[in-house]
Amino acid sequence: MVENGSFEYQITAKGSQTRLGDMIKALNDAQGSKAHIARIADKVAGIFVPVVVAIALLTFFANYWFLGAFDTALMRAVAVLVIACPCALGLATPAAIMAGMGVAARSGVWFKDAQALEAAGAIDTVVLDKTGTITQGKPQLSAAYLIDDNLKLFNLDKAALLQLVASVERHANHPLATTLVNYAEAYNKQTDTPQSPAAFTIISHVETVLGQGIQAQVATIGRVKIGTPSFANLQLPAAIIQANPVWQIASQVAVSINDTPVAAFALADELKQDSVKVIASLQAHHLDVVVMSGDKQSVVDYVGEQINASKALGELSPRDKAQRIDEWQQQGKKVAMVGDGVNDAPAMATATASFAVEGATDIAKHSATARLMGESLKHVDYAVTIARATLRNIKQNLFFAFIYNCLGIPLAAFGLLNPMIAAAAMALSSISVLLNALRLTRFKVSH
Repeated sequence: MVENGSFEYQITAKGSQTRLGDMIKALNDAQGSKAHIARIADKVAGIFVPVVVAIALLTFFANYWFLGAFDTALMRAVAVLVIACPCALGLATPAAIMAGMGVAARSGVWFKDAQALEAAGAIDTVVLDKTGTITQGKPQLSAAYLIDDNLKLFNLDKAALLQLVASVERHANHPLATTLVNYAEAYNKQTDTPQSPAAFTIISHVETVLGQGIQAQVATIGRVKIGTPSFANLQLPAAIIQANPVWQIASQVAVSINDTPVAAFALADELKQDSVKVIASLQAHHLDVVVMSGDKQSVVDYVGEQINASKALGELSPRDKAQRIDEWQQQGKKVAMVGDGVNDAPAMATATASFAVEGATDIAKHSATARLMGESLKHVDYAVTIARATLRNIKQNLFFAFIYNCLGIPLAAFGLLNPMIAAAAMALSSISVLLNALRLTRFKVSH
């Protein structure tokens, strides 16, 4: 509160452009869309209406033929038309979709449309990216291997190397890059190392190679590559690996200058606190959990064992991930992809359903069919649970819609249901559908 004086302010975005505004728009768009099962109901209604009209005409002529009473035949035909009104059939799906979308939004899940919610309810396999999805995405440097002879060729020591690495990695947004930049800054402070030479800041031709690493031209140094050992042309000596087992279970980031390997770093990332618990819950829902990563196989195997995944696939490029998912879908599986990075986008676009976790890159959010408003995997569990509950609710609604018609039409045709009672029964069927859909709004996921 400003009681005295004044201040100037500038509006930089409208309310509709804020995160809340984006959520409201996404929810409105999703609730206005149609799921596949809704289109089936529309097709059924398209057949149902002419069939009911035909039954009403048949009822009229049959009753008039056998009873000879025009009024009685007309009343029975009208009763058939009234009891068979497809209002409940039309309400069955959209009412449940709107309720399900609201529950999902409250639980931190934004489905882009009704088809996304329906797809999430049908999945039988969940593919998880490793870094930043299962793990915390904040790896710590566990070991370093410096090739001194090669460093001398470029007149570099450890401090200069770290400054060089940080200068290039600042152009990347991968968690491993962030760790190296932070480590270099902390090392410089501890050793009172001067800031990077001006040459290290003159960087050009920066290029990110998906699934491999980053490369750039650094003034007076040459072409610097930072990424997988194969990308940086480095083969870690067996003696180094045997001396420190962490190299087997940590992500390896190698550095080369003009294709001459100069160093490697082992970065270990801890699992998120609830990853094991959530994955066990997904498996309890009869979902097959698979880990896919571009990291080396030994690291992915280690993580897969920790979370008890059915499969752990490593050393996969973004294209490899998408192809694996496509192969499984060709076999009839319904696959969901959960990820956060650029490398996950092709697989997310290929999957039946896909989820972008909190803090994901823009391309991952764009590719996903749903966004999770939290870093925990528990939101994936929420999404699947709510989607399945919504599909069950739709099927229940369709049952209510059809059972009234199946019971009411024969009764009306044989004169056991007059038009007034038929109208009340028809209204009751619509009310039953709406009440059942509203029941979904009270659905709670276990937190």
